[in-house]
Amino acid sequence: MRLLAPMLAGKVLGEKPLWQFGNVGIYVLACLVLAGISFTWWARIHLGRFWSNSITHKEGHRVIDTGPYGLVRHPIYTGLIAGMLVTGFAVGTVTAILGAALISLGMALKARISASSVSASSLMPRRSTVWLIIAMPLSTRRAQAVRAAAVI
Repeated sequence: MRLLAPMLAGKVLGEKPLWQFGNVGIYVLACLVLAGISFTWWARIHLGRFWSNSITHKEGHRVIDTGPYGLVRHPIYTGLIAGMLVTGFAVGTVTAILGAALISLGMALKARISASSVSASSLMPRRSTVWLIIAMPLSTRRAQAVRAAAVI
């Protein structure tokens, strides 16, 4: 069993993959992509009515720090970025890796904009809005938010 995308990239772009995976590697990478997408979906469901495709301030909005948001600061972006990077790595061509990196960079920038809009809306102290894919433990984040509020 082979990945279809590298074969298509090779035919369309004349590009050969930098590496090949066996069946086990393909299944492991597919599971990692599925894990990233599942993490994104869990975060989306956890937000409920507060989720929006565009960055907006919802009526009655509050900072969510439970569920996947207790694990990482931006779980939707984290899951999407993880899935995208693993996909680029799985395809294994220079074009796929570069494309995955650029798309991931765009998602990371959107996450920063999202964080700054939450900060600007006074829902969180400014200093606690540093964007992290891997979050500190929740108790540490809360302690930092309290300290930041005291400084501001």
